[in-house]
Amino acid sequence: KYLAMRDLKSAIPEFERAIQLAPDRVEYYAALGAVHLASGKAGDAEAICIRAVEANPKSLPAHMNLAQFYFSQHNAQKGEAEVRAAIALDSRAVPPRLLLAMFQSATWKPEDAEKTLKELKSIQPNDPQAYQALGIFYESSGKRDKATAEFQPLAASKPKDFAVKGHLIDNLIELKRFKDAEVVIQDVLKANPENPMAYFSRGRILLAQRQFQDASTALQKAVTLQPGFARGHYVLGAAQSSLGLSNQAKNSFAKALELQPRMTDAAVALADIAVAEGDYQKALSLTAGVLGTNPN
Repeated sequence: KYLAMRDLKSAIPEFERAIQLAPDRVEYYAALGAVHLASGKAGDAEAICIRAVEANPKSLPAHMNLAQFYFSQHNAQKGEAEVRAAIALDSRAVPPRLLLAMFQSATWKPEDAEKTLKELKSIQPNDPQAYQALGIFYESSGKRDKATAEFQPLAASKPKDFAVKGHLIDNLIELKRFKDAEVVIQDVLKANPENPMAYFSRGRILLAQRQFQDASTALQKAVTLQPGFARGHYVLGAAQSSLGLSNQAKNSFAKALELQPRMTDAAVALADIAVAEGDYQKALSLTAGVLGTNPN
C-alpha cells in the first residue's frame, strides 16, 4: 500500500518486519532492495541483497537478485561471481546463463557470450528463452547473416514458435531478402490470418520497395489489429507521408509518440511536418524534447 502511494519511507519498516517474520522469503528482500534503489540508496540495496544470500545461501533467486543489482550498477566482476554461484546451484537453469551472457557482452567478451548461449541451447533445447537467445544475440550485435542462419532451422524445427519466425522475418528484411521474408510472412498468416506483426513486416517490405499505397494498407491493418503498437503507427506515418497525406501522417506519428513518448523518430517526423507547415515553434519544442532524451 505504501509503495502504491509512493511513500517509500513508510514502506521500508514494513518490509523489514516481513523479513524478520519470514527470513526465508527471498522476494521480501528483493522488494526492500528495490525500495532502497528507488530512493537512490544503492549501498543499502546492495546490503539487503547480500543479507538475502547470507540468509538463503542455496537460493538461486537470492544470488540472481544480487547479480541483477550488480548488473544495474555496472559491477561486472561481482555480478559474474554471483551468476556463477547461481549456475553452480542449478546447472540447467536458464536465467543465470542468460544473465552471464549479458555480463560477458557488457564487458566486451562477445566470444564468451556466444559460447555461453551455445551451451545454453544444448542444455535446454526445448526452452524458448534458451533456443532463441543465440539468434537474438547475433541480431542485437548486428550480425544479421548469423542471426538468419540461426533462426531459419529453428523456424523449421519449432513451427509453432511465431516469435522465432518474427525474428527470422526481421533479419531477412534487414538483409533486403524480401522474397524470402514474404514466404515466412505467408506461412505466419496461413496459421493466423490476424497476426499484426505479419502485416507490419509486409508493410515494411512494401515501403522499402516504394509501393506506398500497398504499404499503407498493410500497416493500417497491423495497427487496427494491435492499436497499442507504437512502431506500427510510426511506420504507417512514414508510408502516409510518402503518399503526401500530411494530416494522416501527423496523426500516426502523434499516436506513436503518445504510446511511446521516448520514440525520437516519431518526434523528429512530427517536427519535420511542423517545419513544412511553418510552425517553427512547435518544431523547436519537439526537437528540444528529443535532444533532452538523446543528446547525440
